[in-house]
Amino acid sequence: MINERTEFALRSLQEGVNFLELCREYGISRPTGYKWKARYLRDGGKGMEDRSKRPSSCPNELQERVILRINRLHEKHRHWGPKKIHELYRRSYGEVASLSSFKRVF
Repeated sequence: MINERTEFALRSLQEGVNFLELCREYGISRPTGYKWKARYLRDGGKGMEDRSKRPSSCPNELQERVILRINRLHEKHRHWGPKKIHELYRRSYGEVASLSSFKRVF
């Protein structure tokens, strides 16, 4: 089954097609038209499906091993806050995440 985006991409590949008029006909902006065309050329019909806007990764995300280390230190020193645990972590492991990351784990 051909969806609207695929139909647009196929029509945009035909010779003699006025791209701007085609975009107007489909009610999309020219940059969106170029994006759909490029996706179709790169990925075929699969590229025309809706995509999540959610990032695939987060640069601030802590690794699981770091979270486990922080939790272990916090269990040993229940009455310490994130500042002291942060400093202890730095002394123990050298590499250290930001203090705000420690606060998020707590």
